[in-house]
Amino acid sequence: MNRLALFGVLLFAAGVLAGCGDAPSGASAAAPPAVTVARPLQKKITEWDEYTGRFTAVETVEVRARVSGFIDSIHFKDGQLVKQGDLLFVIDPRPYRFAVEQAKADTERAAAKLELARLDVQRATPLVQNQTLTGREFDTRKSTERDAAGQLASAEATVKQAELNLEWTQVRAPIAGRVSDRRVDMGNLITGGQTGATVLTVIVSQNPIHFLFDGSEADFIHYLRLAAADSAIASDQSRKIVFVVAEDGTVGVKLVELGPLVDGLRVIRSGLGPTDRLVIEGLPRARPGQRVKAEDGVVEPPARPAPASAP
Repeated sequence: MNRLALFGVLLFAAGVLAGCGDAPSGASAAAPPAVTVARPLQKKITEWDEYTGRFTAVETVEVRARVSGFIDSIHFKDGQLVKQGDLLFVIDPRPYRFAVEQAKADTERAAAKLELARLDVQRATPLVQNQTLTGREFDTRKSTERDAAGQLASAEATVKQAELNLEWTQVRAPIAGRVSDRRVDMGNLITGGQTGATVLTVIVSQNPIHFLFDGSEADFIHYLRLAAADSAIASDQSRKIVFVVAEDGTVGVKLVELGPLVDGLRVIRSGLGPTDRLVIEGLPRARPGQRVKAEDGVVEPPARPAPASAP
C-alpha cells in the first residue's frame, strides 16, 4: 500500500544526552550552539518485500476415536468445512448402550443393599442400649453399612463412565476448519483409547493462518547494513523520539512511530509533521528546552557505494 513516508537522519540516543554536563559558568553570555536542521523528506512509497513460502494452519488436529468399535456411519464429505462440535463419525453404540443399562442395574442393586444395611443398624441401635445385642455385632452391622455405601458409590461411577463411553461413540469435530479425506470407511473396525487409536481424519483451521518463508543470508545482511547506516531515531527508555527546533530556536522532543527502511532512510509513520525542523547534525550541543542557532540542511538518501572496478 502507498504511505506518506517522513524520513530523518542520524540522532544520538537519549542516554548520550543525559550524560552531557551542565553548561560552565558564564555560558549565558556565549552564543547559542549551532546545529543543522532540515525538514523531513516527503515521498510516496510502496512497502513490499517478495519471498517464496507456504501457508500453514494455526491448528491441526488428528481426529481419533476414544472408544473401539465398528464405524456405523460417516457424516461429512472430504474437504468439507466443519464447525466445532459437528458430527463426523458414529461408532456402533449398541454395546455401550448395553453397558450403561447394566451399570444402572448394578447401581440399583447396590442401593438396595445399602438400604438394608441402614435398616439393620437402625434396628440394632435400641438393642445395644438394653444390652440385647453385643457391641461387636453392632459394629459389624455398621461396617456392613459403610461397605454397602462404598459399593453404591463405585456403581454410580461405573454408570458415569459407561455413559461417557456411549457419548464417545459419536466422534465430533474438536475445532472448526476444513476436514481432510476420511481415513476409514463405514463398516471398518477401529481402535480407540489413549494409545494406538486409529486416525479417522484430520482437521486444519482456516482463520487465522500462518505464512512461513525463509529469507536468504544476503537479505539479512542487507537489512542489517541499512539499519546500521542512517537511523534517525533516538531512544527514551522504551519510546522512540526525534528532536526538532522551533522558530525561536528552542529544542523540542516528539514521540514517533517507526516504519521500515526505504532507500536507506527510516519511515516515520506518525508523530512528525512535514514542516517540523529536524535536528540532523550537532545533536550533542543541544538539549530539550535549550536555545540553539539553527542552520538549514537537507535530508538526502545515503549514497550507494560504487561497484568495484575490474582488475
